[in-house]
Amino acid sequence: MPLAHATDAAGSTRVPAACCGLVGLKTTRGATPTGPDFGNHLFGIASELVISRSVRDTAAALDVLAGRARGPLPDPDLRLPVREWLDTRTGPLRIGVLAEAPNTAIAPERAQAVRAAADFLRSHGHPIAMLDPAVFADLVDQSQTVFARVIAANFARNLGPIRDALAEDDVSPLVHRLIEEGVGMSAATLYETDLTAARVAQAMWDTFTTVDVLLTPMLSSAPPEIGAFPLDHDDTALHWKRMSALAPYAALANVAGIPALTLPHGVDAAGLPTPVQLMGPMGSDGLLLRLGRLFEKHAPWSFRHPLAGMPPGLAQ
Repeated sequence: MPLAHATDAAGSTRVPAACCGLVGLKTTRGATPTGPDFGNHLFGIASELVISRSVRDTAAALDVLAGRARGPLPDPDLRLPVREWLDTRTGPLRIGVLAEAPNTAIAPERAQAVRAAADFLRSHGHPIAMLDPAVFADLVDQSQTVFARVIAANFARNLGPIRDALAEDDVSPLVHRLIEEGVGMSAATLYETDLTAARVAQAMWDTFTTVDVLLTPMLSSAPPEIGAFPLDHDDTALHWKRMSALAPYAALANVAGIPALTLPHGVDAAGLPTPVQLMGPMGSDGLLLRLGRLFEKHAPWSFRHPLAGMPPGLAQ
């Protein structure tokens, strides 16, 4: 299967792709139309595209699916079709590098993958600037807060009207709690959430006046095992903390509305992916894919196959 549909509200395209050694693009807000009922889905933090095995396939999907639709969001001006200039070199780009994350420990091999990616980009003429992750601490925290409130509001909208009819075991304790939080959320809190998202977006726009692209780790640690995020509890704060700790820079792109691309970039000693993430200003989806294609041509990963489910002797 070359492509799989994916939605990303806080990394749900990029994190699975990163865990599996695949390519995942969270598009610029409004890049892919979602229909009149979802014109500003989840307050605009969610986007839809695909997970794929190659940058070229992701670019092809973007060319097919992107386009202006009548709705509340402006045309992001993506310079389509991306495939026509995917293999052309960019001019020198200012790359801001965040090898570590605020308030979250990044495993050494994953930080090293980011530094190796920075060295690779430097070798191709792009100036590198190492950035202080502490500068982004408030933005990361605010992004996670926005996401958590939006998800609670979404559960309240979808399940709130039937919550009294839900048996205890119809949904998990965590979902029951999310419904309660969303139903109890005040209009003032939702309004403040929207203002917070706007402040995050403005701060990221300011960031991209000094750098053209941000390079970060996609994951803080090895891909988690199944069951690492249990739903059999009602501590929503703990759940969001676990999610944020795994992919600390993921929600930032969603709340700011900017594109973010995760790429395989080597493996660790256990053979598990050590992915990196590229982020750019709104509308730079094609630029990120061009950089991703540069990585892909020099270190192709599509020949790698997962061990699980492979016939004996064919896994590599």
